[in-house]
Amino acid sequence: MTLKRIFKNLYLLLFYITIANHLFCQVKDPKIFTLQFLNRIGNDTLQLNKIYTNTLGENFSISSCRYYISNIVLEDKKNNLKEEFSDQYFLVDQADRASQTILLTSSLKEVTNIRFMIGIDSIKNVQGVQEGVLDPAKGMFWVWNSGYIMAKLEGNSTLIKAPRHAFSLHIGGFRQGENTARTVLLEFKKGCDTIQILADINHWFNSRYKLPLQENYFCHEPGNLAMKYADNYSTMFSVPEN
Repeated sequence: MTLKRIFKNLYLLLFYITIANHLFCQVKDPKIFTLQFLNRIGNDTLQLNKIYTNTLGENFSISSCRYYISNIVLEDKKNNLKEEFSDQYFLVDQADRASQTILLTSSLKEVTNIRFMIGIDSIKNVQGVQEGVLDPAKGMFWVWNSGYIMAKLEGNSTLIKAPRHAFSLHIGGFRQGENTARTVLLEFKKGCDTIQILADINHWFNSRYKLPLQENYFCHEPGNLAMKYADNYSTMFSVPEN
């Protein structure tokens, strides 16, 4: 092999190494972002079956609190970047501590905004029975109505004139005019890796609408009352000041 050919091959080798190194450096290391959903009653951490008083002055206790989180979008506004998790669904259950933490692997360096849906989108609803957290065995699917319950709240209040003074709110509906899926946007003062999301259950009863438990203690179908409850609990999320 001639000296000229050797130098040519070395040049090509260095060229390809440079290109490969450049491409490799463009690959961002994955990062884990942690979402922690903390259900509360005002400033108190929610405890199942404990008696509270809501902002309408009604005594009540909660035996079950569950809601779906889906279509999460992490945003880095500083660098005008975002990452979507459009086909991932999570069921936050007060009775299951592990379900209240969601781990997302992202290429973003930091998160300044987060968007998510509380509920299940209409596309997933029309696909019928699913698996995992969408399995009907989770108790969040209306077989009779072929749709998912977006959020569920059950408990008791002595003010309710019903058997065992029970209330049962199963909020669902995805068709036009009765869609109870709601999108939430939260912004942070500074980027963070662990995102605490507070959910004040009081908002179910008193936010955009006043919905006294003693008058609105049963909702198991799509419609006007379900839409009002969805509008209310969509406002229950916030982040601690940082």
